[in-house]
Amino acid sequence: MMAYHHWRVTEPAPSGFHQDVSGIPPNTSVRFSIFVSSDADANFQTLEIRIEPQGGGAPLAAQVLTTKSLKDTDWRQVSVATITPPSGAIRVAVLVSPAAGHPHRGAIRFDDASLDIGGNR
Repeated sequence: MMAYHHWRVTEPAPSGFHQDVSGIPPNTSVRFSIFVSSDADANFQTLEIRIEPQGGGAPLAAQVLTTKSLKDTDWRQVSVATITPPSGAIRVAVLVSPAAGHPHRGAIRFDDASLDIGGNR
């Protein structure tokens, strides 16, 4: 499990984590999923999960969630799916945009990330 402690964020820019994945056949369907839970008092601006070309760039698939959509504190699985580019190399990423002002409150937790390759979209 990994946590994003919103109250510790001092910069206005999004932050998060990513992993590059290569060796996937071109034009293969992929689905990136991760479980997410948020504190009831969290006030981050957005949470984005996405698949992009390896090395970064415009997302091939993305889903953006707001604080309001995660307020119930229950764990939920969030997924995005796409087709791999000709290189067969992708990056899966999770980005959190902090609240515009202070104080920043709450935490977001992440668990059980997975990348399904070649399954049904």
